[in-house]
Amino acid sequence: SVLLGIFGSIGIFLYGMNILSEGLQHLAADKIRNIISKFTKNRFFGLITGTAITAIIQSSSVMTVMLVGFINAGLMTFQQSIAVILGANIGSTLIVQLIALKLTKFALPIIGVGAVLYFFNEENKKLKAGGKAIMGLGLVFLAMNLISSITEPVSSSFFVKNLLVFLGTYSFLGFIAGILLTAIIQSSAAVIGILIILASGGLITLPGAIPIIFGASIG
Repeated sequence: SVLLGIFGSIGIFLYGMNILSEGLQHLAADKIRNIISKFTKNRFFGLITGTAITAIIQSSSVMTVMLVGFINAGLMTFQQSIAVILGANIGSTLIVQLIALKLTKFALPIIGVGAVLYFFNEENKKLKAGGKAIMGLGLVFLAMNLISSITEPVSSSFFVKNLLVFLGTYSFLGFIAGILLTAIIQSSAAVIGILIILASGGLITLPGAIPIIFGASIG
């Protein structure tokens, strides 16, 4: 029942991330391409641009796909894209930082505000897109709350503790687990968010989490 609960919560998380990303992209879609083409000539500005835009659209995958398109079209060199991709990896951690700041308790009010803006603004497209993004953020927080409440009863489980100790001891296995999990659900933020919740409940240590995080970044 715990595994099924986590599985469903991850589904809510991914759906929330999806509509958050869609909403933010609709808000800024007409400006993103111009910003990328203007501010990637310099490596430092490329890094900042990648960080800022990925923090807005919350998808390093979308960012990378756009860069591939720019390179194929001759608008950017491969060397220029590297700094932007590194920035994208930083920008994609924004949601994880918000989870770490314990803002998840505001999940339901955030969903409510987002729903009002989304469903009662047919005329104002920008406000509607903003409401969609806010609602997505609320769903992400709700999913993290659910995972936290589901995993709390298993914190005293002998099997779970030994499994996590085993992964922490054999860091290579944790590394592989991070790659596989992220490759399956296609969201490193989801994997890292779950690790933060597990760490808050004392179910995993920082040394045990680090290899999984590295694996998630690859996955």
